[in-house]
Amino acid sequence: MILVFFLAFFTACEKEENSDFTENEQNGTFATANELIFGETYNAKIDPIMDEDYYKVTASSDVVITVTGEGSLCVRVHCFDQEQIEFFGDDAPDRGETLTKTVSAGEYNGYFYFRVESAYGNDTGTYTVKVE
Repeated sequence: MILVFFLAFFTACEKEENSDFTENEQNGTFATANELIFGETYNAKIDPIMDEDYYKVTASSDVVITVTGEGSLCVRVHCFDQEQIEFFGDDAPDRGETLTKTVSAGEYNGYFYFRVESAYGNDTGTYTVKVE
């Protein structure tokens, strides 16, 4: 019986470590932004048309944001300080490509937000996001 418990516990832990992280809907505002864990890759999607996904990052040093559109999605990323004032905005080079932004610790105080949307208003699709 102890062996069965150990195997069940070990298997549950193993699945947790290998699980995919996904965005939590509804994350379409600053107030409902998903807080991201450093080093984890999140799967997300822009759907329906004009969807905007907000994320919150708490840190005290430089942070690298990597967002990659899948297939036909070209991502646009906007960064905001804790007062919700935009300090960065740019598009990935093309559909299915990656946008990487290093946010300097001098651009925020304790935490900041960023928003992901389609660079082309009528596009939908999936993307990945990671902070390091």
